[in-house]
Amino acid sequence: MATRSLEQITRQLAKSDKPAENLLKQQIAALPGQFEGQKAGLQAQQQEAFGNILSGAKRRGLKFSGIPLAEQAKFTSTQFLPALANLENTIAQQRAGLQGSLADITRQRGQLAQQLFQTELDRAAQERASRRAAAAQSSQSNFLGSLLGQLSQGQTLGTSTDQDPTEAQLEQQAIKSASAYAQRINSSIKDEKLRRNILTNLRRRGEEGDFGAQARFNAFAKFMNDAQRFDLDTGALTTDQARIPGSAAGAGLDTRMSGGSLLTTARF
Repeated sequence: MATRSLEQITRQLAKSDKPAENLLKQQIAALPGQFEGQKAGLQAQQQEAFGNILSGAKRRGLKFSGIPLAEQAKFTSTQFLPALANLENTIAQQRAGLQGSLADITRQRGQLAQQLFQTELDRAAQERASRRAAAAQSSQSNFLGSLLGQLSQGQTLGTSTDQDPTEAQLEQQAIKSASAYAQRINSSIKDEKLRRNILTNLRRRGEEGDFGAQARFNAFAKFMNDAQRFDLDTGALTTDQARIPGSAAGAGLDTRMSGGSLLTTARF
């Protein structure tokens, strides 16, 4: 199974977070309306107070003295404006809290995505090590089987000091075999569509973790002028920008293909 990129994992987690994020965004969008509604209520209270002040002045015999502006100003400064400021502060705190909740979702999603990504990398490395160990054991078994076959046929074994092939030697044998395979395909098949299908099939098998397919893809890709190569140590599919005409290779960019997604990183 191909390892997913960090971006792929993050996008998948974002799908499950979307309902909660949408609810928070709706609550944030509703805050201006709440503010205006409560502000209108305060203004209505202010007008009612002004009316009461005027009525009281009339009852006190100030009918012809005009509107009691001083009392109205006192109400505005001591009650209306403080209430309005408190309302603005309350709305601001609600907005900050909702935005903080949104930020927490994003932060927790990033942390979880990183953990899952590292887990998949570790699992892929373990699977790769297991495959290589199995390949080495198979090679050693074949080597011993050949010796037993010679003994059973009465053949005399030489005094060679050759040791069992190491993992590195097995990898070199696979790469050498892949080179011969690519040369054979290149010389025998000229139909471009068929050649491209062969390369695509090797890429697919390589992405599934087939080490031999990765080596054969790398060898045949050279003949196909294809910029992609498998990293035989990690199994990751990369793109060499220097092989792409008109690319930004001079800008120091590496492109990595993982799970069907193209990831571009700076190369230092």
